Amino acid sequence: MRYGDWREKAERFQIRIEPPGAQPWSGRYGDQAMVEEDNEMKLYWGWAFAWDKRAVRPQKGPATIALVGATKEPEPRQVDVIVLTTDASYRPRIKDRPTILHGIS
Repeated sequence: MRYGDWREKAERFQIRIEPPGAQPWSGRYGDQAMVEEDNEMKLYWGWAFAWDKRAVRPQKGPATIALVGATKEPEPRQVDVIVLTTDASYRPRIKDRPTILHGIS
């Protein structure tokens, strides 16, 4: 998952994977800074792209992916990439986007 990590702010949210008729999986993000607060991009723009990850074992078949705000207070949220992969060695570079396969975007 890649999202905007804001300087000296939380950007709490959750990703939920909801397979029909099964228990949903939920991952929480943005509770703590992923990029150092004195990062050049954060100092200049006030935020920087950050990658974070969670391990999940989804069931085979269709599922809904939901982006859910974790608080009622307005917090900045900027999610631009969610990657689902079976490649445990996948390590994105900060500005890379994964290759789109099988017409999924």
